[in-house]
Amino acid sequence: MNHSRRRRGLAPLEFVLWLPVFLFVTALMVNLGTMTAWRIRGEIVARDAAWRVRWPRTGRDEPRPETKVWPANAKMDVAGDVEIARLDDQAIDLPVVRGPLPNGFIVRPLLNPDRAGAYRGSAEITRGYPLLSKLGEFNSGEIRHPMLDGQWQTSQMNVENDAGDRVGLPRNIYRRTKVLYELPKTDGSLFVKSVRDLLSMPEREALEVLNGFHPRINAGRCELDEEVVERLEVNRLIDTPGRRGLISQLPRRLEQIFQQREAAALGM
Repeated sequence: MNHSRRRRGLAPLEFVLWLPVFLFVTALMVNLGTMTAWRIRGEIVARDAAWRVRWPRTGRDEPRPETKVWPANAKMDVAGDVEIARLDDQAIDLPVVRGPLPNGFIVRPLLNPDRAGAYRGSAEITRGYPLLSKLGEFNSGEIRHPMLDGQWQTSQMNVENDAGDRVGLPRNIYRRTKVLYELPKTDGSLFVKSVRDLLSMPEREALEVLNGFHPRINAGRCELDEEVVERLEVNRLIDTPGRRGLISQLPRRLEQIFQQREAAALGM
């Protein structure tokens, strides 16, 4: 009991001794929370700077956020960034994609990774601490938001040809070969001469009967599986148990067509 009497009144004294420490820790907590909020706001501003100019947006000249949201002396910018090396995949580093190709075929650089349009939005802010101002100022450093603009979409895949015109894909079902490759130039007169020689050949009238017969593809798609091609296309051409294939029917069909045209020529 004598021991408790000797400690009477020490609690207020201990509180007075620890009060500066408590206030200092509280000030640090307030500073940390405030600067964390500005850091998060910088992340948002950097993202906004990047996304406002991402294709097809054209917001590079849009006004900055209000000063109460982002001070006028704080940085908000967008600039080019280093290309993403991971896009340069060795699996597509082939002549048919990158070139060169023989016989005058030119591969346009539509699929090159350096056309991906890498850039970044950036933000930076310097603010004084709300408490303990003698600590100086808080600087967030450059806050980056990297972006990849080029996504090889239909409307983005265009290139300038030798004549200075932009060659692109007008729609999604357009043939890519016309844009990805510059085909070798040929003499058009050779094709015209071939057509004229074909139309003027003496045997053309005798071969007219063959114009109405040619094999037809019923699958309606490209197929590389040999078993599928055999099942869908080849088997219907050859004889199978219980039925004749189209090859066996060919002589009879040619005979019927020939007889019909002969009868029409004789007026029968």
